[in-house]
Amino acid sequence: MAIESIIVLPADKRGTLQAKLKEYKGRLAKAGDVLYRKWDATCKIAVLQKLLQDGQLDIQSLAAEMMDVHKDEEGFSTYFRNSFETACGVINDYCETGGENCHGGTGLPEVPELPAPAASA
Repeated sequence: MAIESIIVLPADKRGTLQAKLKEYKGRLAKAGDVLYRKWDATCKIAVLQKLLQDGQLDIQSLAAEMMDVHKDEEGFSTYFRNSFETACGVINDYCETGGENCHGGTGLPEVPELPAPAASA
């Protein structure tokens, strides 16, 4: 799965990705001292938060920002690069295909569609 340097948030995926962000935050809370789980969740949370906030994500910019903030944390040198690349790949695939190319994870949650706005007279 090739990833461009920018991930764009499709308008129809905002609610689903907000629910996924909540799931990732739950994973981080349960990661405890298991460093690869901590970094996996931390990276996915950062990618989704930035994407949901800005509507798009500059991958290189976020990577540099995260390196600056987290470089002294335990497990950074071992787990960050792979976790960040995986997070970008997964989130990009959720945006482009709804997760068709992601295997082995929990996938995107079912989010009920919001009712259409009432037509004005």
